[in-house]
Amino acid sequence: MPVMIKGKTISVKSVTKALLLFVVIILIFIFYSNSSHSSPLTGIIDSTSKYAYSENIGWISFGETLGNVQVTDTELTGYAYGENIGWISLNCSNDDSCATSNYKVTNDGNGNLSGYAYSENTGWIDFKPANAGVTINSQGEFTGYAYGENIGWISFNCTNTASCSTVDYKVKTDWKGASARNATNGAATFIPPAKPLVSSTNLNNLPSNITQIAVSTSTDFTNVSWEDIKNMDSILQRYGNIDKLYLKFRTKTGGTSDMITYDNKSNNNITLNEGDIVKTINNPDVYIIKYKNSKQYKRLILSPSVFKSYGHLKWSNIKTVSQTQLDAYPTSNLVKVAGDSNIYALTPQGDTGQRQVLDNSKAYDKDSIYEINTIDRDSYKAVK
Repeated sequence: MPVMIKGKTISVKSVTKALLLFVVIILIFIFYSNSSHSSPLTGIIDSTSKYAYSENIGWISFGETLGNVQVTDTELTGYAYGENIGWISLNCSNDDSCATSNYKVTNDGNGNLSGYAYSENTGWIDFKPANAGVTINSQGEFTGYAYGENIGWISFNCTNTASCSTVDYKVKTDWKGASARNATNGAATFIPPAKPLVSSTNLNNLPSNITQIAVSTSTDFTNVSWEDIKNMDSILQRYGNIDKLYLKFRTKTGGTSDMITYDNKSNNNITLNEGDIVKTINNPDVYIIKYKNSKQYKRLILSPSVFKSYGHLKWSNIKTVSQTQLDAYPTSNLVKVAGDSNIYALTPQGDTGQRQVLDNSKAYDKDSIYEINTIDRDSYKAVK
């Protein structure tokens, strides 16, 4: 049936075709506007940049095809793989075990990861341990550290230890956080995020919206990654022997502060008390602090099982100190057990060691003797 438009006769069929064509063009425009130049909502791991590293267990691949690791705005799924430890599950949905053990590595939508992965061979791996954590930056690169009680620290990026010039490794995904996606969608009315105001005199009272810190030894910030502001103390302690550092701070919305100069020499030690448990950022070994008669000591806690045998010790209470501060405490190897008259000299060897009854005829520093439990003592093999 024809219709009249401005005096011209046009068929209904022609009008329908024109409307359908217009709708298709509009839909294509909307799709392109929403998807162009943005990262996928579900990301995969880069085929080359796929390795994390642990000093204790070696390389861990997050890019194994069979593992099918995927990153979304809320969680990670799939399996990572270590040649020395086997498969690591990132989500209970992998094996339908959520009803009995509801674990997963979660994502807050901006790349700040938390929660736990699980390996049948090594146990739980914490993606947001005390004084550390794993984040995905605006380039899709994983940075920071995860921690397993039985395997120690796992580094996701060579920038963590400034080793990229020697071994260039990282885990990378094509997923990016909501703020990074929004920044590349080409919005015509883009308003830059507000710059946080920070000075070297107010680091103990930073604006509440700051979420990340970048630390550099030079003003050009070469090979520097953004890290979680919650880990600021331990991050600064990595640079214990460097007097001057340069810092920048970033808010959740991406606003970046001006560079400030930080006097690290006067701020690289933290207060340690009797019984504190400490470690350095780059070594999984944990020590317990002792003070006696104006002397100070440290003693190695041999293994995670020994650590757990002391009910008052908590992983969350470990303080991260600089290597310089740790070295200021002489290591004691003398111990005794309540009810046992023997004084033992301990020699650690990995997660085991040897113990030898001390010859009382020889001089030794009695102030350095630690009192330990029987589980700790028996972790060392008795030798003559």
